[in-house]
Amino acid sequence: MINDNLIFPILDLIRQEIRKASIAGDAVREGGDGGGTSSLFDPFSGIPSVILERNQPNDTYRVMLSKATMVYESNWVVEWEPMFGYHPQTGSAWALTEVKLTAKNPQNEAVAIYSISLNYDKRGLLESTSVHRLSGEPLSL
Repeated sequence: MINDNLIFPILDLIRQEIRKASIAGDAVREGGDGGGTSSLFDPFSGIPSVILERNQPNDTYRVMLSKATMVYESNWVVEWEPMFGYHPQTGSAWALTEVKLTAKNPQNEAVAIYSISLNYDKRGLLESTSVHRLSGEPLSL
């Protein structure tokens, strides 16, 4: 189960995994000045505002996180949705198995979608992660 005190370390880990998986470099190209040049900027700089949503249909107590939205000063948004599944070794029905991450520009258009799978060992401890870009350009969060 994801407790509130674990949300921010998990968000930091997700950002690290996306950075590792990114092959685009450090920034996103911003529209130029009309003279054929463009500048680089980091739309994900700074500390984002975070909105947490709890709406799991199988969780009558509404303690499970269903979505987190991070809004940056640049008006870029990163939404992540945790996906839970059964872990056969531990018997946990609420093991975090995957995180779907969607990055949106200020026009609310999805510019990249990632899937991050969490791989556990037989004892139920996180062993590794797998990051897959499903669509869009590589990001450097």
